[in-house]
Amino acid sequence: MVDRVIAGLPGKYREVFVLAAVQRLEYQQIADIVGRSLASVKTDIHRARLEVRRRVKEYLGAAPR
Repeated sequence: MVDRVIAGLPGKYREVFVLAAVQRLEYQQIADIVGRSLASVKTDIHRARLEVRRRVKEYLGAAPR
């Protein structure tokens, strides 16, 4: 389910989310890898985390108890 949620993220969010949450790179390293500003990377990681959280909550809310 987590793989499906991550795969469903828009590309620019998925890329930075995986680098931050899965590979545990520092934000500056991620910015250097993707060739974007540090501020842009921080914003997209934040948005990706919010979207992952929303989708997981949605999944868990839909699951039978």
